[in-house]
Amino acid sequence: MKIDKWFPTAIYCENDVCLNDISTYETTIKNILMQYGYGKGGMQNVSSTHQTYDTLHKLKEFTNLKTHILNRASEFAYELGYTDQSDNIQIKNMWANVSQKGDYLFPHTHSDSVISGAYYVKGHKDLKIKFLTPQNRMIKSPDKFSELSYEFCDYECYTGRLLLFKSNTNHATEKQLVDEKIVVSFNLDFSI
Repeated sequence: MKIDKWFPTAIYCENDVCLNDISTYETTIKNILMQYGYGKGGMQNVSSTHQTYDTLHKLKEFTNLKTHILNRASEFAYELGYTDQSDNIQIKNMWANVSQKGDYLFPHTHSDSVISGAYYVKGHKDLKIKFLTPQNRMIKSPDKFSELSYEFCDYECYTGRLLLFKSNTNHATEKQLVDEKIVVSFNLDFSI
């Protein structure tokens, strides 16, 4: 018997990215929150600069992270099959999410981009991001889940971890049970 896997979810995961710059990122993000404010609500039940300041990638403090993200996103895009466009990837927007105990993100996707990602400036072993399958739930859950029936996968939100995923990948975080988490989120697309 042959079983085809038609709906894979590709997630790029790398640890210990730009660790020497973590304190600079945290200080800069907290200054931006104070200067520009933040939004909270809708799909984001976290303090987010998505609506108030989404150009972190243009700040000199984020040059190393920006360069690293672009290099990895180019490789990821190539592996996803964008062989002719992978060298033309660019960051569309980059913002910060700061969450506290009790905060969470509703399941959502990112529109108008090809690849999205998260970089954890401040994380914790007990914090996770959940990636969900495109369909909601199976009518009846199987007795034993396998790679053909998984409904989600979790990734720990470690400090210095970089995640890249297709922008149409549904993702969320559950109610946070530990103190502060700081995430740099971003969207990428191909330049014209």
